[in-house]
Amino acid sequence: MRRLTFPTVMPYGECEAVVWFPATRDVLSSLGEPVYIEEDSMRTAGGREWFWAYETEDGLRLLLVWAEPYGAVSVVADPPEPQRAIAALRELGIEAPFEKSQLPEGFAPLKRGYAQGAVWLFTGEGAAQPTAVFSRKQLADDWLARTRFTGTLVPYPIDRSRYEFERIWGQVPLPPPGSTEAQQYVGTVGERYEYFEGRLLSGKERWQLWRQDDNGARFRVQDFASRAEAVKALQKMESAVHKQGYWLELQEGAK
Repeated sequence: MRRLTFPTVMPYGECEAVVWFPATRDVLSSLGEPVYIEEDSMRTAGGREWFWAYETEDGLRLLLVWAEPYGAVSVVADPPEPQRAIAALRELGIEAPFEKSQLPEGFAPLKRGYAQGAVWLFTGEGAAQPTAVFSRKQLADDWLARTRFTGTLVPYPIDRSRYEFERIWGQVPLPPPGSTEAQQYVGTVGERYEYFEGRLLSGKERWQLWRQDDNGARFRVQDFASRAEAVKALQKMESAVHKQGYWLELQEGAK
């Protein structure tokens, strides 16, 4: 199960949680440190709120919010399926008296092609602007698995700027409101995913640069932790006067 960064894009809010359960910090210890803590009581129901976010291998996205003063956790899921959410919570090492809450018929599930809160923009490698737009991340993942494209997927909020979206959470220093810098702001935090030939990269992959000489012998030139660095080295090799065959390989074990 993959841990998500914050702010996490979800088409539902806390009031539309599908699972609730009482918890102490010890009960939640298997989750490790939260991805975000809201300490401004003016923005909560009173007291601190702790956030964790995950995505399962089959595309279920979870947002856990622990209201510390009340000792209760609300779990928002996309798609909003309580039983799948509970199974994911147990996989995360949580055992508690889970209480399921079915959303009204109008909410579950969201129709295909319906976006709420944000859309997902895919920019193919080498493109100057986004090349595809999706209403749900799951739809983007399905499409990328079919097309095997390489590029970047990021969410963009609907009906508000990236500046306004990130100002709500106050996680990073932002330009002053109304400034030229605020007008040009394109965002620095939140979810961002890199894909290679349709596969989501974890960021832990190793990239190998290979060379084939004039006699057909193959040699591994260098390893890289970043595909961007590997591509840069490949382009430098290909620009050499003496032409040989160069290519990149993704080391086994990448997801």
